[in-house]
Amino acid sequence: MNPDHLLTALWASAGWVAFAAAGHSVVFHLSQVKHRARTVVCLWGLALIGYLWTGLVLEVDRWRMAYGGVVLFCAFILYMPFYYTISNSLSVQMLIRMKAAPEDLSVEELRQGFRMDELLAGRLEILVASGYLVQKGTRFAMTVRARVVAQSFRFMKSLWRLGPGG
Repeated sequence: MNPDHLLTALWASAGWVAFAAAGHSVVFHLSQVKHRARTVVCLWGLALIGYLWTGLVLEVDRWRMAYGGVVLFCAFILYMPFYYTISNSLSVQMLIRMKAAPEDLSVEELRQGFRMDELLAGRLEILVASGYLVQKGTRFAMTVRARVVAQSFRFMKSLWRLGPGG
């Protein structure tokens, strides 16, 4: 085993992490992306394929390739919550809106900027498309899959003593 292979694997994985992040920015700027999560996961999948190809071309041994793969995977695990915090967090959006306002904002002024009915309708649409909810007329029902997810999150919130919304 060549000790330089570890450094090569780590630099290669870092380069492909940069590719995934830059690719995300480029793709989302150049086109209207309908399936955002799928697109981001595909970009990271391409980064993994690129990393593996790079390792083969540079003849990095398998163990060192695995270490770089772990780095790539960990970067993905950190990147996704970061992306979703920026893209979907109402708290972040409120802070941005307040920063852009010339003066303080009231609750009603904040509410006007968020179109809550549209936000709720969009979230419900996503949950139906993901198989967590079933629409029955104007009402929504949870699927078995959603019940399992809700129960596990309720357990974690109870374990961590988190209240509603937090």
